Amino acid sequence: MPRIQTFIPDMLTGRGDKVKLFTTLAISGCQGIRVLGSWLWGDGPTLQPFVKIGTWKHSTTGEVFSLYDLHQLNPVYFARLREVMNLCKLYGQILVFSFIDYRDPDKHTKYNSPFVCSPEAFTLPGGFYGAGLVPYMLRYMRRVMYWADKLKVDMRYEIANEFNTCGWEKDEHDPTRPLKWYQEILTELRKPLLNYEKDYNLPAIGPMIHSGAYREEIKKLGVRWCYHCIGQASQVNAIRGTCWTSGDGFFKGTGDPDQRGRRGVGLLEVAELGPALKANGLINVYEWMCRRLWLRDNERANLDDFNSRPLAKLREVTR
Repeated sequence: MPRIQTFIPDMLTGRGDKVKLFTTLAISGCQGIRVLGSWLWGDGPTLQPFVKIGTWKHSTTGEVFSLYDLHQLNPVYFARLREVMNLCKLYGQILVFSFIDYRDPDKHTKYNSPFVCSPEAFTLPGGFYGAGLVPYMLRYMRRVMYWADKLKVDMRYEIANEFNTCGWEKDEHDPTRPLKWYQEILTELRKPLLNYEKDYNLPAIGPMIHSGAYREEIKKLGVRWCYHCIGQASQVNAIRGTCWTSGDGFFKGTGDPDQRGRRGVGLLEVAELGPALKANGLINVYEWMCRRLWLRDNERANLDDFNSRPLAKLREVTR
């Protein structure tokens, strides 16, 4: 029987009543929520793990982006994170935390990332994958893990969302560097954190992706593989390995639409998807996504618009 969870990437900056949302999740039988730690759309740049120290203008397009100081963790960000962590604990939700959601170098959304727009990122060699940025990334990740441990929150972590779809290898012009970077980060996160109040370990999951690059290499690292864009029983029936699955990226369903008209898994899909998930013992988790959250604004969720009916039905048919 798979765990049924939901995915609200911009939970930290979403509008609406968080308590009402978590109450709904609990009543619906939801067992977890995945959140992106660094949301790069809409209001995301206003709440990043690092302190904003100014702005800069793109020399070609004239666009203005935020500039962050990687030496200063943002106390406002971590206060918001602790609020969500406490709600997860109170309402019995496992927190799945995706540290990084860096985007394709060819898309300007990447410029909203502190690891792209900071004095350190501008000056250290190697770009995003360069070894110079790793200590700053680890400091942020370990602080998140510290609070999860201190608040006694049941948390899983994902180093990078859609790890192999972003073309990061362009940063160093070395196609082997992305995997080396991933291995380096994972190795460091698995070490005991002696500078905190006590040692602890949190389970890692593999990157939530929808293609096969690095699949076998990631599996060898002992993390759970995740499949993206799953919304049909036929897709579930084709899965042969132990994994997590997500409906994120599946836009051909009958569920409520977002502002762009994309529809995820609705009640019609649940009727077939649920029994298939229950029958496939290799699938540990299915992540359902409510596209209706982005009906008013495609770049910022409105938590009050959460429609729990497909989620509740999915939980019911997979028990």
